[in-house]
Amino acid sequence: MLDVLWGVGGMIALLAIAVLFSVDRRRIRIRTVALALTIQVVFGVLVLYVPAGRAVLEALTLAVQAVINSSGAGIDFLFGPVLPEEGSVFAFLVLPVIVFFAALTSVLYYLGALQWVVKIIGGGLAKLLGTTTPESMNAAANIFVGQTEAPLVIKPYVAGMTRSELFAVMCGGLATVAGSVLVGYSLLGAPLEYLIAASFMAAPAALLMAKLLVPAGALEDARDAAPADASGRTSDDAAGPAGSAHHAGDSAASAPAQKERRGASRWLARGSRRGATSYAAVEFARREDAQAAARGDGAATRPDDLVRSHDAAQPGDSARPDDVARSADPAGVSATDAADGATGGARGDATDEDTEPANVIDAAARGASDGLSLALNVGAMLIAFISLIALINIVLGAVGGLFGLEALTLEQLFGYVFAPVMFAVGVPWTEAIDAGSFLGQKLVLNEFVAFADFAPQIENYSAKTQAIVTFALTGFANFGSLAILLGGLGGIAPSRRRDIARLGLRAVLGGTLANLMSAAIAGMLIG
Repeated sequence: MLDVLWGVGGMIALLAIAVLFSVDRRRIRIRTVALALTIQVVFGVLVLYVPAGRAVLEALTLAVQAVINSSGAGIDFLFGPVLPEEGSVFAFLVLPVIVFFAALTSVLYYLGALQWVVKIIGGGLAKLLGTTTPESMNAAANIFVGQTEAPLVIKPYVAGMTRSELFAVMCGGLATVAGSVLVGYSLLGAPLEYLIAASFMAAPAALLMAKLLVPAGALEDARDAAPADASGRTSDDAAGPAGSAHHAGDSAASAPAQKERRGASRWLARGSRRGATSYAAVEFARREDAQAAARGDGAATRPDDLVRSHDAAQPGDSARPDDVARSADPAGVSATDAADGATGGARGDATDEDTEPANVIDAAARGASDGLSLALNVGAMLIAFISLIALINIVLGAVGGLFGLEALTLEQLFGYVFAPVMFAVGVPWTEAIDAGSFLGQKLVLNEFVAFADFAPQIENYSAKTQAIVTFALTGFANFGSLAILLGGLGGIAPSRRRDIARLGLRAVLGGTLANLMSAAIAGMLIG
């Protein structure tokens, strides 16, 4: 009973921290938060206590891992046999997997398989929690794939997302881990059953923390994605709050956002080409209308427009796909129609058609090319950020040497800072400082470094501490991952790089709180 009360107290403390750093506490939806927390607890009970549930979840994880392992054939061909040593795991195993998953995802886009997944999983989570289908689908995908691969599932939506939705995508990526590295943690010595449980529990936890820190409908979300000027600033940023409010009510002026919606509708309709109207497309449009109505700017993208767009895309029909972009303009003319002018938008239609893969092979080739760009961005950003952190440690060591603290590092400082946090989620105080040190290493460097330090001495700690630390470390929430977010997610939607950078630190907080919430639940159930 004491463990349960201790864990509940830690969960309350974590929720309080999230509320404290929320951008708009008044807009927090209690129903969404309560249901997300309930799902997380139920997952914990299933995967930690119910043998049948744990067996099913482990089987699913191993199946996804088998798909990931198939990328080894291409990696071995290009680089030769590569052992998963600490210094080469990321460069030779993780980055090439991005290329493979990008190609696989592109093929699944073309075949319509991912659209079906959006309808089943994303639509179900969205209906249950009240979150949008794209952000819910991203959270589900993050259970199996990493923060660079999961957004590919919702690629057509990213550029047009609100900041709340974009933040949920970022939190989902930082609170979870990829299947490609899950086995790596277990090879270091982390308990595999805890890693599997943490992976599943992190998905609802990420949505929970995301909707506490940046609630849906917050003031900063009351606009469409604004086009950026040459300096990278959006028109809303340049005009200030008044400009943002004005732009939110002028959906017809946001041509890039309208183009993204047209792309999203075609992407979803392609999964329904055999005649059925895409539920996910209509649901996405319905939520767009609801958000637009709340802002007072009229209808945004109507479901029947999406149906007309789907029908118009069929062979032999001359209707234009731009019908999907009809907005609040009383004349029924979209921003793209106005821009096309006397040409009738033929050039725009041809451009959109040219972006469609010709066949499965073309889809795979285009996906591989996109994946290479993502991998290069991720690698470059990661090198830069981790190197900067190393430089900070050199400076801290030099300054600390003046006071007899030559070994002073940023990791140690964070370790002492997080000792009370680890105690709050259930770690005994005699082990809390060490546990805080592991969490600090994970936050400042990455989870591989933390697991490499924790795993060899795991038997020195109690079973409860082993579980809590493992759950707390199983996530990509660290400063180095900010580089991955900028390089990966920013590569998918370059127009949102500024928003990603501004939300980055808060996303690290959200991912960390999500992992700690799972750790607190594990502490209640174990030991």
